[in-house]
This record gives sequence, structure tokens and C-alpha cells, in this order.
Amino acid sequence: MRGFEIILAMALSLSPNLLIVIGSFLLQNADELSLSAAKQEVIAQYKMHQAEQEAGAKSASFEISENGFVRYRRINNDKTEYYSVKLDQLKDLEYLGDETKGWLVLKFPEETVIYQTYNDKNGNVDEMLEEIKIPMKNVEVSQLNRLQNAIEKLKQSF
Repeated sequence: MRGFEIILAMALSLSPNLLIVIGSFLLQNADELSLSAAKQEVIAQYKMHQAEQEAGAKSASFEISENGFVRYRRINNDKTEYYSVKLDQLKDLEYLGDETKGWLVLKFPEETVIYQTYNDKNGNVDEMLEEIKIPMKNVEVSQLNRLQNAIEKLKQSF
């Protein structure tokens, strides 16, 4: 407690303009920490509940870049599906299913999501979509609420 009193006494002796700068810096860092925590929460929930292999995928990945792009990749029988979209475009988030299994549906305005396929025996696709469906398993309502809150925090930050 003594350290806090010393810091408070030092802060009171500083000029008001310097206090504003320090306060702004601390708030900015607090926002960055909560942004980082939100990003980690989304990735952790994805890793904990991903069900791509149950849906037939060999592998999958979900990333959120530093500038707010969501990149979701799924590989099925050598066919690679790739989705990319800016998170601030998110319109709605839904979960279709039950606690055992379901789909997390990220909805965006029309023609916002970049969708590409590679090594597709029917020919590669390059088109624009309006949603990303991610298979999930063993997810409780409280975990979905945490996921939604974290995604909303990220959306507002970008």
C-alpha cells in the first residue's frame, strides 16, 4: 500500500497537463490489454470447441490479424477453403445447434467475405460471400456468451 501512496503523492505534484498525458497513456494501454485479452479469448474458444475434423476436415485454422482481419482456413481431402474478412464488418453472430454440436455463424453484409478454394477437383472458386460457418462441439451457453462478448470487443476496436 505504501508504494501506491508514493505514486499518488508524486502524481499530485505533477502538472495537470502531464497528468492528462499519463492518464491517456494508461487508458490506451488498458484498452490494448483488453483487446489482446479479447483476441486470446476468441482464439482459445475456437481451439477448445473446434469440430472441423468431425465435419470431415483434415485440418483448420482461425486467426485474427493485428489490423482486424479474420482468416479461417479449412482443408478437406486436399481441397483448401479460405475465408477472409475485416471483423468490423460483422453484422450478427449466431449459434445453430445444441451444447453437443452446432455451427457458429458469422454474418456480414453481402459480398464482404472473400472465399477461395484451392486444389478443388471441380475447379477453384474465388467469390464473395456474406457469412462464415464454423463447426463447434461441446460448447456451453456461458462459453458462447464469452465468445460473443470478445468478438464484439474486437469488432469495436478495429
